[in-house]
Amino acid sequence: MQFYLIFPLLVKAYQKKPVVSFAVMTAIGIVYRSLLVNNSSQPSMYLNQLPAFFDVIAIGFLAAYLVVYINKNIEYQKYSFGFTIISIMSFGWVLTLMRQLAGLIGHETIQRWQGQLRFTLAIAFGVLLVSTIYACFSYRRIFSNRLMIFLSSVSYNYYIWHQYIAVRLKQFKFPPYLSEMPNVMAEKPWQWTYTASAFIIPLITAIVLTWAIDKKIVPAVQQLLAKKSEDIK
Repeated sequence: MQFYLIFPLLVKAYQKKPVVSFAVMTAIGIVYRSLLVNNSSQPSMYLNQLPAFFDVIAIGFLAAYLVVYINKNIEYQKYSFGFTIISIMSFGWVLTLMRQLAGLIGHETIQRWQGQLRFTLAIAFGVLLVSTIYACFSYRRIFSNRLMIFLSSVSYNYYIWHQYIAVRLKQFKFPPYLSEMPNVMAEKPWQWTYTASAFIIPLITAIVLTWAIDKKIVPAVQQLLAKKSEDIK
């Protein structure tokens, strides 16, 4: 909620003073995590607070700025092969970071890793995003085919609901598990069935909410209200 309130102000500041805004936002995120997350005995209290994401937001702004700049000033078609190579390398960079994260043990250890490398991960994703936009057409199709376009259309509702549903599945013991902490005990096949459920059920929920409510019911209600407003006039 805090982010949505200050986002317009951040955009205006970045539009007026992009270099200063980027530097300040980056410093806030890095310094905040360095002081309150990286060496904290309870990093979860601070890791996901808004100041801890300021440098990530700054990278997002920079990526958007670069896309506009390249579109207006560079004949990017000439460099599509180079952009493709950069995209592949940055994709490998992201995978390397994810494998490093997956190999960590302990909740607090994982959170401290996030605090220390969140800015690095944001850069990796930013480079991947921008370079992929200008990569070769055949390579871009991997990320812009019909399936990916459809998934992107429901991604926001997926983002909103996936964690809540995943937690509820665990609380409701669905799928069923034997030990009290099956994730710690590496209980199988529960790990596989729970992971699949935690992906598929939020996806179905996001599809229903997006296409039944956002795309159908909300526009219909808006049209009905607009018609009643016209009738009253």
